[in-house]
Amino acid sequence: MKQRTTLGCLAALFILGCLLPASVICAAGNIGAYYLLRKPVALHDPAQIENEMDRIESEVRALRDISDAAPAKRTLITRDQLRAEMTDEFKKAYSRQQVQEDLEEYAAFGVLDAKFDLYSFYLNTYSTDVLGYYDPVKKQLFVVSGAGFGASERSTFAHEYLHSLQFQRDNLTADNWNSGENSDIISGKQALVEGEAAFVEDMWQKRYFSLGDQIDYYKQSLSALNLDYFRIPYFLEQQLYFPYLEGKAFIASLYAEGGWAAVDAAFHNPPSSTEMIMHPEDYLQGDQPVRVAKPVLPESLAGSWREAHEDVLGEFSIDLVLGTHVNSVQASKAAAGWGGDRFVVWHNDADPATAVAWHTRWDTQTDADEFASALNEYDGGRFGKSQPETGAVCWITTVAACQAQSGADVWWFYGPDSKTVQSLMASNLPGESGVDPAVSSALIQLFPFFL
Repeated sequence: MKQRTTLGCLAALFILGCLLPASVICAAGNIGAYYLLRKPVALHDPAQIENEMDRIESEVRALRDISDAAPAKRTLITRDQLRAEMTDEFKKAYSRQQVQEDLEEYAAFGVLDAKFDLYSFYLNTYSTDVLGYYDPVKKQLFVVSGAGFGASERSTFAHEYLHSLQFQRDNLTADNWNSGENSDIISGKQALVEGEAAFVEDMWQKRYFSLGDQIDYYKQSLSALNLDYFRIPYFLEQQLYFPYLEGKAFIASLYAEGGWAAVDAAFHNPPSSTEMIMHPEDYLQGDQPVRVAKPVLPESLAGSWREAHEDVLGEFSIDLVLGTHVNSVQASKAAAGWGGDRFVVWHNDADPATAVAWHTRWDTQTDADEFASALNEYDGGRFGKSQPETGAVCWITTVAACQAQSGADVWWFYGPDSKTVQSLMASNLPGESGVDPAVSSALIQLFPFFL
């Protein structure tokens, strides 16, 4: 789904990520008894912290096989300083109107409740649940320090320092990594960036963490844990985790295939979809997404509706959408045949309402059939039992949705009433002869739903 992220935000490491450390005691096989028994001590003296940062930088460069690099500006900040800085940056980049339009889009796809306070969630997450970040404009990394520079701060510093090395590469700039691209491409690139940092942080922990460090790491993470995080909707949780977990697995696959040379090559030829991240074999085989034509607004609606957003969901977000009403195994299997998609969201400001036209294309007819079946189950689970009508299975009241298929193409439409949806269908679907009669169009009643 849509992510209005910048590369500056990509370099953030969330607190919950610290509950998934590299290992608990795997360092035992690689370090001596002295280090196993060493009690970790949080550093407070500025000179000692600077020396520790120098050491970690050298260790990260060695792990990443980088002989030299420009010095990185680094700053320890308090939680209050982070909150003030991130709150200010967030408010500049993301207006309440943008958040409201995003929420309406998410509600239309059924992944968030329309009453969810998305603005507060984003603001709290980026101002409270971040351990560190790298600012590519200032070329400076920041690490939140509570009670000194302990295991958590050291590990976060290793992660963020790797980001600073990434941004020294000529091809990693905001201009050539974000501009004019759809969210699925951006999510794929974000996973590459965060995945490498998480993978190197993992290597660093395995090599340099003692058992005492691991214990200290857990204790610091638990003491700083924001329990509200566990109450967030599943969709948002998975969106936050994706670049770190799936990205790290993607980097691990490349590294196993060809070492750091394979990872370097990925930065010069970055993945162009979340599908490539989830299936590294597709990336290695060059399986590029299909470009799908943009759905259009019929002339009959042109005077009342404005286009709010055009984007691509991609395999990962489709999996999450289906998963709200389909079991996770079936949802993942149905999303895996993705070839390409594009959707448009329109808003009617005079009579507040949202409409969506979503066009998907699948690798094969069989993949399209499988997705259409899962989408039907999603619609049934979300909207209730269907009622037959002439040529379709329909539910028609205050809100409507419909599904149609033609070969390897499947469409889904959503709107405030059947007239709006029927107009969208008439302007976007192929002729009557091109629509597969085995997959019905459905006008669907919307009942209140809560995640």
